Amino acid sequence: MRKFILAGAALLLSGCFHGLIEKAPVNRGLLVADGLRDEPAFDVEYEPGTGRSIFAWTSITGSTSSAVHITAVDETGRELWKASPAAAETRRPLQFEARVAVSSANVFASWDEYLLGSFSLNAAVLDADGDQLPMKARVHGISKVNRDKNVMIAAEGDSAALAWEDYDPAVKTTYVGVAEIGTSGLRWTNVLGDRDGNERYLDPVLAPSGAGGVLAAFRHLHNGDKGIVVRRFNADGASWPDDVQASDAISYKANAQLADDGLGGAFVVWEDGRNGSTDLYAQHISSVGAVLWDTGGIPVDVSQGNSWNPVVTPDGGGSFYCAWIDDNMGSRWELKVQRMDRDGTPMWGPGGLTVCESENRQSMPSIVSDGEGGCVVVWNEARDGTLNIFAQRFDPDGDMLWDEAGVAVVNPGADHILPQIVADQDGGFVVGWKQQDPAKKWQLKAQRLEEDGVPLWK
Repeated sequence: MRKFILAGAALLLSGCFHGLIEKAPVNRGLLVADGLRDEPAFDVEYEPGTGRSIFAWTSITGSTSSAVHITAVDETGRELWKASPAAAETRRPLQFEARVAVSSANVFASWDEYLLGSFSLNAAVLDADGDQLPMKARVHGISKVNRDKNVMIAAEGDSAALAWEDYDPAVKTTYVGVAEIGTSGLRWTNVLGDRDGNERYLDPVLAPSGAGGVLAAFRHLHNGDKGIVVRRFNADGASWPDDVQASDAISYKANAQLADDGLGGAFVVWEDGRNGSTDLYAQHISSVGAVLWDTGGIPVDVSQGNSWNPVVTPDGGGSFYCAWIDDNMGSRWELKVQRMDRDGTPMWGPGGLTVCESENRQSMPSIVSDGEGGCVVVWNEARDGTLNIFAQRFDPDGDMLWDEAGVAVVNPGADHILPQIVADQDGGFVVGWKQQDPAKKWQLKAQRLEEDGVPLWK
């Protein structure tokens, strides 16, 4: 009798474990691309009103097969189309560093390209079916020195704005260009920097400014360090006559991040070394170039350790969110988040909120507004022996809406790196990342999260 009881118990226990195994979440995400020999540079955007996510990628190191690839998938993760735009028809060029921006009607792509001994920044426009529209693709000739320095955003009027950093070897100086492209080609371009060896522009970032304009922030060196500067470009390419300094404090400044204020102006955040460590400061600049806060900037996070890697997003109501890494005097890397109002007042207390209490190092944050006044943050964390991706959502008051430990975007098992998040405008969010398979080939993967953080693409 005892043998039957034990056998029954074993069967029952086996059934329980089997049920647990069957009910364990399968969360591998969507495979966008695989078998990539070189590490991919990638971008992800969402196409408004269509339910479609757009992915673009190229290899970082380049090879004889380096090319831009763009893929559109629907809300279920089903591939709708795939395209490989090219500027040249006679030969297949080498293409690097894909970027993508999506308007209400078209998909804009940009990339660096090498063909017949010269480098250039190029662009293409694709329609809703992924077909390339006829347009002049070359935006600007660039040197082969600077890589991974071009950015792209959607602009009003079915267009996209681009910015890039370049290097002039003749005078050994860097400069920055800003341009806008439409469906028929290049609308305008503006190159900043006199290239006399005493002036350098570096590290451009962009944000929309309304009325078809674009905001741009750079690091500007000119017979000394002007630090972080901002310019606004109108729809016709006309800009403020001078740079507007985000801060007149004498200090090292770098890694500017930019968010529009909803009125044609900009919030700008940067890393600042004025206190002997790396801190974060911010400034608010109006649509006419007026500095609205203290001329030295106001602190976002000033601590005994270092604060770095800021990312920002507007909240849709005239304020903005900022997330960053605080190294806690080297003891660990901790992800923080803050909401700043239009007047520069921290809304979530001094130093912001800790996104997720953890003893593991957290890194590579990405942030997006949730469309309801709150925000969603994703980050890398080696919680399970490999770098995984986690996400957390905050309401406008700073309350966590998802699990306190964060939502696991993908199952552990590989290093999932460099997450990027965009809102899908239907209440959910799309996250893209890259990873290597067991054969050391690179993959591009993605996940779509519902408004409550539940992963949809299994």
